[in-house]
Amino acid sequence: MGDGSASGRHSPRALTGDPKNSDKEQSKLIELHGFSATCSAYDGRSVRELVDIGYRFRFDLHETDQDFLVNLKEKWRANFLRIRQLRRLVRLLADIGELDKEAA
Repeated sequence: MGDGSASGRHSPRALTGDPKNSDKEQSKLIELHGFSATCSAYDGRSVRELVDIGYRFRFDLHETDQDFLVNLKEKWRANFLRIRQLRRLVRLLADIGELDKEAA
């Protein structure tokens, strides 16, 4: 994702702590771990800058998206986000025309 920093990968056994998991289970755990990695920037912009942009345009969005942006800005004061949260923020910014649609 852009130039966000993410935590390192772990072996399936390190993630699960149980060598009895099937390959499918281990693969899913690795995938979920990847989505929980954090990023501090996207496409040359800090998470804080992206949040500030979204916050300015929050009233152009659905109420649940407004709540998400208010939480990022006011409650969490986010400087980094989990990948799934960053994807949501990027999609919202693309929807309001503040990021390239292809970036989302």
